Amino acid sequence: MSIQALKERLASGLMKSEMVSLGQSRFIARAGYEIRNPLNGIIGMSALLLNTELDEDQLECAEFITMCAYELLDIVNCFEELIHQDVLSTKE
Repeated sequence: MSIQALKERLASGLMKSEMVSLGQSRFIARAGYEIRNPLNGIIGMSALLLNTELDEDQLECAEFITMCAYELLDIVNCFEELIHQDVLSTKE
């Protein structure tokens, strides 16, 4: 195989790799968006719930829901930050 043919295969492989990476980033970004919307609803509704009269068990459950929702939101934010960093490093 000639050097030129190897260069062409390498360039083709690099292009395919970049396209796969871009597709993965888009998928994760879209998934993050789809997760964030209902998560914001859960956070908002649990905040409203916490502003009502609750017994001790109900309060504990509502606080747990809120805590878990914020933890999931942190995970989504981390994924989005990783995608942002990946996109920036790809452009360089």
